[in-house]
Amino acid sequence: ARLASEGWEIAGTAREEPKIGQLRTQGYETTSFTGDASNPELPALLQGTTHLLHSI
Repeated sequence: ARLASEGWEIAGTAREEPKIGQLRTQGYETTSFTGDASNPELPALLQGTTHLLHSI
C-alpha cells in the first residue's frame, strides 16, 4: 500500500479466485497463476516491469 501511495503501479498473481478478488478490490491488477499451467495474461501484466518480487 505504501508503494502504491507513492505512485508505483502494483500487480500480482494469486492461486484462488477469492484472493484475486480481494487484491483487485484493493486496486491491484491481478491474475491467476497456479504454477502448473501457463497464463496468457502474464506477458501483458509483466510488460514494462522494472522490479519483480518473487515469493514462494
